[in-house]
Amino acid sequence: MRIAQQAGIYVERFALQGEQAEQFITLYREYNKALHAIREQYAQPIGLAATGPTDEQVEKRLLDGFAQSRAILDVREKYYHLFRAILTPSQVRHIFEDERARRDQVQKPAA
Repeated sequence: MRIAQQAGIYVERFALQGEQAEQFITLYREYNKALHAIREQYAQPIGLAATGPTDEQVEKRLLDGFAQSRAILDVREKYYHLFRAILTPSQVRHIFEDERARRDQVQKPAA
């Protein structure tokens, strides 16, 4: 789902109006842009050698994964505090849970 559409769904679900809705939409776009930049920074190459990854490649992926997780956590914590100026803690939790569910859905292997 596009970010603008998702922001609109949250505005409606949380009954945000006027300036509060505008602030939320701007903040939500910034939040998603920050997450996207992290994912791009740590994107992994699609193909690996036919013999499988080397120990060095495995180690790099593991360490990159740790760094990516830390960076995402930092962004989520930063935006939690920014969202809290507009939303309740339960509403912010809802955003984070939806984000995790969408990410899990995208990462789920095709059956």
